[in-house]
Amino acid sequence: MEKIVCSAIEITNVGEPYDGIYLGLRHADCLRQITRTRKLINGSDEYRIKCNGNGEQGFLTTKNRFVDRIEGAKIALETGQIEELKFGAGDELFSEDLY
Repeated sequence: MEKIVCSAIEITNVGEPYDGIYLGLRHADCLRQITRTRKLINGSDEYRIKCNGNGEQGFLTTKNRFVDRIEGAKIALETGQIEELKFGAGDELFSEDLY
């Protein structure tokens, strides 16, 4: 049974080495990881803007899949990880729903 493991942000179309999935307990942790990576590689604001604009917030599952907030909510509800969505707007999962 697939479950949600942690928060994730997937960055695409920025270019190597920025593209990828960044993990954390909360999405803010993912953002800090993206910032650290960007500073280590290139301190340019151009890449900060690209990373922010090309990032999708979601979650990593036990099947090592990145899912968006809506699919994450379906998985967490169907598997009983959570009983209801409390923090999101509508049908979206937020890390605060999990912890």
